[in-house]
Amino acid sequence: MIAARKVLDDLAYGRVTGKLLGSRYVAGDLTGYASVKFDVPGSPTRRFRLVYGNIDNDTRGVLAIGVRDEHAIYRLALERLQTSNESSTTDEF
Repeated sequence: MIAARKVLDDLAYGRVTGKLLGSRYVAGDLTGYASVKFDVPGSPTRRFRLVYGNIDNDTRGVLAIGVRDEHAIYRLALERLQTSNESSTTDEF
């Protein structure tokens, strides 16, 4: 999708900054992450979200990108965070 590539470029080059997320009743705690709204050119709404976190001053890590529909994108982002946290605390032998 061209719109997704554009928002990724805009984020990478600092042309957009997302809205900070926090604890969300419908999705869970996304404190420390942000969301950027976007859609295809000419659309009257912005149906899609890109959820990301700052890795350092110059690097963003995309956690999830997709439709907002009933907050599904935020639940997906939280699920990915939880999966990542679980795998990083698992002992490897």
